[in-house]
Amino acid sequence: MMSRRSTFGRSSLALVALAAGLPPSVALADGITPGFPEAVIQWDVQKGESCEDIAKALYGEARHSYLVMRYNRVVCTRGAPLKVGTTLVMPAKVTTVPSAVLTSLVPSVRAKSPGASWGDAAPGMPLTTNANVNTMDKASASIHFIDRTKVFLAENTLVVIFGTASQSSVSKSIPPSVEVDAGEIRTALSALRGDAAEVSVPGGGRVSAASRDTVVERKGERTTVSVFDGKARVTSSGKAVDVPTNFGTRFVGQKPPMPPRPLPPAPEWAAPPGSVLFAVAGKAQLDAAWKPVDKARAHRVELATDAAFDNLITREEVPADTRAFRAGGLPRGSYFLRVRAIDGEDFLGIASPVVSVSVVETIASQGGATVSGDELVVSPYSSLAVSAPDGAQLSVETGPFVPNPPSIDLAATRPSKVTLRLAGADTVLKIRYRMPTAAIDAHRLNGGSGALRVDLAGVEPELVSAVSPSARVRRGSRTEVVPLSRDTSRSASFVASVPHADDVEAIEIVDGFGSPLGTHGGFDAVESPKAEPPPPARSPAVPRIGVVAPGFGPNPYVADWSSPTAASAGSVGFALEHGFAKGKTNGQGRAQASGAIGPVGLDGALYTDDLDSPKDSHETAWLGARVRVLRLKDAALEIAPLGRIGVGRGSQTVLGMAGFAVGGAAGRLSWLTNVVFQFRPEAKPYIPSFVGGVAVDAVSWLRPFAAVDVFGAKIDDKTRPGGGLTVGAEAGHVVFGTLSARVSPFATPLGGVSGMLSVGVRAEP
Repeated sequence: MMSRRSTFGRSSLALVALAAGLPPSVALADGITPGFPEAVIQWDVQKGESCEDIAKALYGEARHSYLVMRYNRVVCTRGAPLKVGTTLVMPAKVTTVPSAVLTSLVPSVRAKSPGASWGDAAPGMPLTTNANVNTMDKASASIHFIDRTKVFLAENTLVVIFGTASQSSVSKSIPPSVEVDAGEIRTALSALRGDAAEVSVPGGGRVSAASRDTVVERKGERTTVSVFDGKARVTSSGKAVDVPTNFGTRFVGQKPPMPPRPLPPAPEWAAPPGSVLFAVAGKAQLDAAWKPVDKARAHRVELATDAAFDNLITREEVPADTRAFRAGGLPRGSYFLRVRAIDGEDFLGIASPVVSVSVVETIASQGGATVSGDELVVSPYSSLAVSAPDGAQLSVETGPFVPNPPSIDLAATRPSKVTLRLAGADTVLKIRYRMPTAAIDAHRLNGGSGALRVDLAGVEPELVSAVSPSARVRRGSRTEVVPLSRDTSRSASFVASVPHADDVEAIEIVDGFGSPLGTHGGFDAVESPKAEPPPPARSPAVPRIGVVAPGFGPNPYVADWSSPTAASAGSVGFALEHGFAKGKTNGQGRAQASGAIGPVGLDGALYTDDLDSPKDSHETAWLGARVRVLRLKDAALEIAPLGRIGVGRGSQTVLGMAGFAVGGAAGRLSWLTNVVFQFRPEAKPYIPSFVGGVAVDAVSWLRPFAAVDVFGAKIDDKTRPGGGLTVGAEAGHVVFGTLSARVSPFATPLGGVSGMLSVGVRAEP
C-alpha cells in the first residue's frame, strides 16, 4: 500500500480524488499552487518505490517518470528505489513547463532558444532546456528555475540552461541547472530546500552548492568558486574538495581543484550612508566610504533595490585606492549597499554589512527646494510635503511624532527642523530658509513728503505676493508701520508715500511675518537729476551711386563707369572676352584702389597686358582724380568733372582721359552716367564715349546693376561705332565681390562677349 499526502493547493480535494482512484487533474483542473507554475501535490516515498512506480500511480504511465525530477533533486535510475520517507513535490498532472524564467534584467541581455538565433531578452521570458543567456557590458540578469533555484548573472556572462523537466527518466547523476561558459554567476537555493544547486563547467568541472550565496566565475580556462553561505563541493578531473563558508577554491581546465583557502575579509564602513536620505524633485544622492582591506587589488560596490541583490542598480569594480562611492539621482524607494574586496588572485571577498537606505521625497509647493546632506534649503513662503514610507512618523520642530502629515505650512510655523522616525530610528532634516533681501530707495520730495521704493531680490516671481512686505518707520521713540503697494510696472517692487520725511530717522522693511528684509537710514535729500549729455550726432549715411568695382575688359575703347564720389575701397579682378571675329579669346587683370578727401576723390589702377595683343601692348598704370562740384540732399543729384593720366608699357606712351560724371540716388535706386574723352597724344585720338546705367539695393548686401556703353573709335583710319550691355551684381559688406557680363554685337576689337569677377574690401557707408 502506498501512502501519499497533498498539502499544496486544494489538498482535501486532492486526497479525495486519490483515494477514489481518480486522476488528480479531476480535482485540481483549475487550481495553481501558489509559488509554482502549476498545481502540485506531495508524495511520501514508501519502501521499494521507484520513479516509474510513482509516475504510473499518479499519471497512469511509467514513461512520465522524468516528472519526479521537475521539483526534486533526486536521481531517477530505471527500477532503482528512492530513499524511503522522502517527500516529493509532484505536478498534479502531466504538463510541459519551461525549465526556468528570466525574472529580472538590466539591459543589454540576449537570449536564444535551441536552434534559434540571438535576440533581446525580456523579463518573464521562459527558458527551455539548452537555451542560452548572455549579459553584455553593464548588464545583469536573474534566472529562477522551477525547482526554486536562483542564478544571478553578472555582466559579460554566457550560460546554457539545463533543467530536470526534459531530462531522461534514466539518469546517473543530478543534472545541472546551468553550464557557465564565461563570466560570473551567483547561485542561491530557496529557503524551502536543503538540496544543492548544480553548476557545470565546460571540460567536466562541476559545482554542487548547498548555499544561498555561492559565486562561480569562469575566466578563460580558470574557474573560481567563492562560498559565502553554506558549503559547496567542487569537482574536476575526478577530484573533489569541500569548500566551507567564507572559503574559496579554483581549478584550471581539467586539473583538480586547489585546497580551499580563506576569502578576503569584509571591508568595514568608514562613513556609511544614513538610513534615510531626503530627495528633492525625486532625486537623492548617496555617499559612502569604507576602510582599506589588506592585500586588496580592487573593490566591488553593489547597489540594489532588493536585499538579495538580484535587482542591481550599480555593480562597479574600482581600484584598491578608491574607497568611496557616490550614487546620484536616486528616486524615492528602498536601496541596499554592500562592498567586497578582490585580492591579487582574483578571489571575491566577503561582503561588508549591508546598509539599508530609504529615500524620502520632500516637495515644496512653490519656489522649489534643494537638499545638501541633512539640510533642506527652501523658501519660507511655501509649504512642504514629506513623502515617507508606510509606518513612518514625523515631528515638526520639537512637536510630537505623528503619521506623515500631508503638508507643513512653513510660512506659519517656520520650523528649523523636522524629524523622521522610521523603524525606530530618528533622522533629522535641518531647514534653512532662503530669505529675500530688500533694496531700499528713499528720497525727499519738494513738498516735504518722502518717496519710498522697495525692490525685492532672491524671491521667486510666484512668491512675491506671499512676502507681503511693509515698512517700519522710526521717528524718535515712535515707530510707525507704513503699508507698501505693489508697483505693477515692475515684477518685485513696492512703493509708498511717507509724510514728513524730515522726521524719519530709520526705515526697516519686514515681511508679513515680521522677519527683517532690509534697513535704510532715513530719507535722502532732494537731488535734481543730472541731464545726460545727448549722444554725439552721427552723420547719416550717404547713399552710394553706382558700384565700387565696375566692369572692365581687354577692349580699350570702353571707359570705366565712375561715380561722382569715390568709394574708399580696394579690389583685384580678372576679365575674359571672346570676340565674334575669328573666335579669338582674350583676357586681362586689374588691381584698383580709390578713396576720398572731402569732395575730392583719388583713384589708381593697374591693368595687366591682355592675352592676345598682336599689335599693341595694353599694360597700363593709371592715376585719376575727380572733384564733386554739386551734391543735393541725400545724394539726389551729384556732378563731378573727372580726369586720368596713365602710362603704357611699350613705348612709355602717355595716356589721358577727361570727362564728367552725373548721378543720383532715390531710395534703393541709383543712376549714373559718364561722358568721357580718351586720347593718346602720339597715336590716334578716341572719339568720346558714353556709359549710363542703374543699380538697386535688393537687400543690404546685394546690389544688382545694368549699364549701356556707346563709343566710337578710329581703326585703320576709319571711324567705327561700338557699344554693349553690361549686367551684374555686387555682393557683401566690408568684404565684397562683383560679377558682371557684357555683350556687344560688334566685331572684334569693338565687340564680343566678356565676363568679369572682382573681389575686394571697402569702408561701409
